[in-house]
Amino acid sequence: MSCAHLFGGEWVRVRHVPAGNVWHPANDELAGTDVYGTEGVDSAPWSVNFASKLPAECPYSEFLFATGDCTKWLAATTDAVIGETYANALRPILASSDSVSNYSAQWYNRGASNPEDPWVSIINHDLASAEGKMMYGESSWSGHTNSIQLSGADVYIRDPDCPSSMPSNVPSEQPSDLPSNVPSDFP
Repeated sequence: MSCAHLFGGEWVRVRHVPAGNVWHPANDELAGTDVYGTEGVDSAPWSVNFASKLPAECPYSEFLFATGDCTKWLAATTDAVIGETYANALRPILASSDSVSNYSAQWYNRGASNPEDPWVSIINHDLASAEGKMMYGESSWSGHTNSIQLSGADVYIRDPDCPSSMPSNVPSEQPSDLPSNVPSDFP
């Protein structure tokens, strides 16, 4: 199941961990440089180089973290998540499965000395595990996994200011000058 439609859509999935009791094996502090597994094969963890998934002129500036069934999710800017180190600090959330309005929650991103970071959650870190609302962790960490035990978790990226490279399903108002492969009933 894809959650690319959530919170305005146009998200590109870049990292996956299947259902279970360990978080993403990545150890790049969510920089998107760890590459492993096979993209789209969801029975095992995988990650692609994040920057390679969008045009060079469209660097990603937002993350979407979602459970595999899309029932729990949160969107945040890259600056809010990885722009600096912090510990138990209020970080801005653009929207989540709990609230379509922006708000803040306490997270951790303590740097290389804590390889399981960043910890990203829908609610404050100290409550998130028990309520199944922890959305991201690294280094195959085996704690705080209530939210991923049934459907795993995914990371998506986007640049909301960049035109989508995905085809539109909305018909255009202007006719196309391009030839069609569909036979016409008219001469």
